[in-house]
Amino acid sequence: MKPRTSKTLSILAVILGFAFIAWGDRILPEPMKTVSFRTRTTIERFLLGMTPDWNPENPNERTEKAIEEELNRN
Repeated sequence: MKPRTSKTLSILAVILGFAFIAWGDRILPEPMKTVSFRTRTTIERFLLGMTPDWNPENPNERTEKAIEEELNRN
């Protein structure tokens, strides 16, 4: 049997870390369940914070405003 390399251990650590974050709050006991949930929530907030808020412009806004002004005039 050949000794484990650091590459193999690194891959195993990444897989276990991903499993802990993804499913830990469903299968682990209470103290670790909370940690897993908080870790996932923090990562989600961080990733969502990196994306800009998308507020699409209303293409009909100018027309709607003109109609409102016309109705208010009459």
